[in-house]
Amino acid sequence: MTQTGLTLQLQLVEVTDDFILIRLRSNEMRPTGHRETQRPALMAEQFTLSDAKGMTANYVQISSGGGPFAGQIDLAFDRTPPIDLTATLSLSSEHTHLTFQV
Repeated sequence: MTQTGLTLQLQLVEVTDDFILIRLRSNEMRPTGHRETQRPALMAEQFTLSDAKGMTANYVQISSGGGPFAGQIDLAFDRTPPIDLTATLSLSSEHTHLTFQV
């Protein structure tokens, strides 16, 4: 696993029939909204998940917890079109890049 950009930890990758679910943790927080509530900086990122052949999974949802779960970010990607889960995967956004294997 390699990582550059915003600091994050890969905590979980779960593969279902329909989705690839990824849980990250990051302590880099940024103020958002008119109340300037602190939220993980990763929440502002648009992520792409791709395999070594260049196939890209469709981004479906991002969510974040609060309280003791603050800093936890969950991402969901559609498995259609299918990407090669046996190859190294790349999770990328404008400010971070992570490669890993399932």
